Amino acid sequence: MLWQKTANAIGYLSYSTLWIDKLPFHAVAIDGHDPANIQDSYPYIRTLGVAYLPSNAAKVQPFIDFINSSEARALLTGLSITPVQ
Repeated sequence: MLWQKTANAIGYLSYSTLWIDKLPFHAVAIDGHDPANIQDSYPYIRTLGVAYLPSNAAKVQPFIDFINSSEARALLTGLSITPVQ
């Protein structure tokens, strides 16, 4: 793969992708904020959204309920992913 041949390259990806997929990259602290420290107020984040057609609301609702559950929060926290507050 090309990224394996490009020394000292800088890229952008979700920290959770780096963590879950165990990629051979290192997250860089920005302005003293370390993304690996879940207690740190890392200011460079993005929000994940879920979009669906209103006609599919009944089909999607179980998933929405799960991602907002304490079980999902525990899974995400265990993977060093900060769930929505």
